[in-house]
Amino acid sequence: MVGFYDSGVGGLTILQEVLKLQPNFSYIYLADTKALPLGDKTVEFIRNCVKEACIKLFNLGCDVVVLACNTASVTSIRYIQQVWLKENYPDKQVLSITSPLLELAEEELGPSINKLGLLFSTLATHNSGFYQYELIKKGFVNCKSVPLSGLADAIEKGDTSSVKNVITDKISTSSIYPETIEYIILACTHYKWAIEEIQTIFPKAKIIEPSVVVAIKLLDYLNRHQKYVINKKCKTGFITTGSDKNFIKFAKNIGIENVDIRGY
Repeated sequence: MVGFYDSGVGGLTILQEVLKLQPNFSYIYLADTKALPLGDKTVEFIRNCVKEACIKLFNLGCDVVVLACNTASVTSIRYIQQVWLKENYPDKQVLSITSPLLELAEEELGPSINKLGLLFSTLATHNSGFYQYELIKKGFVNCKSVPLSGLADAIEKGDTSSVKNVITDKISTSSIYPETIEYIILACTHYKWAIEEIQTIFPKAKIIEPSVVVAIKLLDYLNRHQKYVINKKCKTGFITTGSDKNFIKFAKNIGIENVDIRGY
């Protein structure tokens, strides 16, 4: 069984693509809505949330957990894989979504030394410096990292006007001229829900959003590690740690009608 972790509805964008490609596995999605917004928390707090979620998902029968959240991935994955799993769950696996995003950016944009771009992320992801470092190594020297504090929270609430305001307020104070931006890399799974608003503000920019590629890479991994997918009950379950009102609406938006929520 495969588990997904996110602070809310962001990771649903990945689960949606996974279900399209492989509906015949069992999945459990844990939305840590009590921790929202995760992107403005400390690294220690985020790691503790990730560990608690993984323990819950492992206890429910998951052998693989996907951190379907960039904030969780960049702050926690190395510690989780190299230390915590080895000491506590050596037979389990936790995967991040960082590599597929970087690979997609390189594939879609090609040589980008002279292209002007933006990296949109949460404050915690921005402060980690992870994507800035990796993108520079790949030649994205003119990609400016822009933390959009409050955007994931506005998306969770379904507040379209606040979504636009968060973005426009940030660019107005960051010397960013939308008409000059050639690409935008979305380093937060929540931001796919705001692509329409982002594209309206940056009409010339190519949007790099990795949910499809993450799904493909995940299923390729599972096909190469069959021990993790022995249980093929074809069932999708959901857990929230806090409010589930808006979560259910988003789940139905991706075609999941019978959203059976369990809290913990």
